[in-house]
Amino acid sequence: FLTAGNALKNITEDHVPATVASQKLSRQAERIAAAAPILLTVEKAEEHGPASDRITRDLARLDALLDALRSREPGSDAIALISNLVERLHINLNTIDTMIFNNLVLIERRRELIRDLGFTDIASRRLLAPGTLVLDAKLAELRTVIEASDTEPSARAQRIADLAVPISALAPIGQALVESSSIYDMLAQAASAETEEDLSLSVFPLRRSLDALTALVARMDADLRTRFAPQITRFWRLVEGTDGLIAARGRELRHRALVGTLLAENVDISNQLTESVDRLVVRTERNIRSASTAARSVQRTSAVMLLVVVALSLVFSVLIVWLYVGRSLIARLTRLSDGMLAIAGGELNTPIRVGGHDEIGHMANAVEVFRETAIEVRRSNLREIE
Repeated sequence: FLTAGNALKNITEDHVPATVASQKLSRQAERIAAAAPILLTVEKAEEHGPASDRITRDLARLDALLDALRSREPGSDAIALISNLVERLHINLNTIDTMIFNNLVLIERRRELIRDLGFTDIASRRLLAPGTLVLDAKLAELRTVIEASDTEPSARAQRIADLAVPISALAPIGQALVESSSIYDMLAQAASAETEEDLSLSVFPLRRSLDALTALVARMDADLRTRFAPQITRFWRLVEGTDGLIAARGRELRHRALVGTLLAENVDISNQLTESVDRLVVRTERNIRSASTAARSVQRTSAVMLLVVVALSLVFSVLIVWLYVGRSLIARLTRLSDGMLAIAGGELNTPIRVGGHDEIGHMANAVEVFRETAIEVRRSNLREIE
């Protein structure tokens, strides 16, 4: 019973709780690895706090489970490996949390540059709007002259020639407005590029449009060219500047790629934790089977021993009844009883042969004394009669 109890205690108090704790730890690590990508969706400082607090709570729960597991199996190699993996998970998540905070700075910088892009586009449109209005008016007048059928051909030709000069001078303004709008659209798309490859592909058409816009501005009048030059400079800085929109988006994408690498590493750590826990569970199951086998063996042995003891008890009981009670007690009592009956019937010469130094022997001695006294009394009576 003691061996079976120790085996049961080994199973219920050591192996089973350790197995349950290790499986809880594995599931907690999987939950953390699954919840960590939510940090990538954070784009505002007020969203970062709740997401970071959630990860912190999950890590605290993971540490508590690890401490419980250590208390169950102190000094185990499997627990040391699991502790190492949990520590790596801690480091990764803390690094990711810091990088997400830095990513918020990059996102805010990109938003500032997008606002700067919007201001630059608005300023460009305001500078080009008067010229484009005049150009539209001249083009409308030219269409009217061309479509007029009642005007003399020579007068119409002269009028067309007169309109061609301002239209030709104003044409770069209209083309510049188109290029400026195209640059704005391409920069806006580049600001939301999902990969660095897409970002790199957007740089070439931007440079080409900027070169075309620079060439168009060179054909404008000196006053407009002077006022529009700062807008071209801003466009170039947004495209090629080290602190421009393209560079900012590139830093953000590289930052996110590094965070994604850490998240993938977290998943790998979680998988390694699961594998380590599985090995620990297999080892624990093996120990449980061994303890169960030992307990069953002890139970079988105990059952056989109990049967043997019962059988021997029955045999010894029979022997005791037969040898001691039957032959030693009952036979002597029977002889004593027969002797007493014989003496009571007048056969005073009947010997009392019981023997022994127990109570039956003492009774036999008393009866023997009684018999001898009765004989002496009878002799005395005979003498008196004689």
